[in-house]
Amino acid sequence: MDCNSYSYAPTMLDEDQDTLASYKNDDMEVCLECIGPRQRLPEYHVWAFSYDGQLDVAELFFDRAPAERLYNFIRENYSDTPPGDELGAFIESLPNRYGGEG
Repeated sequence: MDCNSYSYAPTMLDEDQDTLASYKNDDMEVCLECIGPRQRLPEYHVWAFSYDGQLDVAELFFDRAPAERLYNFIRENYSDTPPGDELGAFIESLPNRYGGEG
């Protein structure tokens, strides 16, 4: 028996095919994913967190545009700065927001 598990999963280290965009640095990480792209209505998930716990976002959208807007907003404004009240207000203003916490 071969004990090399990599031989049974040669693609296990490949990047996730559903990830549309991702960014991380020493302070935080943010990701935009599409779940169910083969379904009639795909879901777009945006999640972000900071290692110090000040940033914690998990949002679900059925349209790609507002999900991309949120991803870009977080990446541009919070890659090295703790979020303030404006992040919650921005998330609430996005159309077609269906869940999660901001």
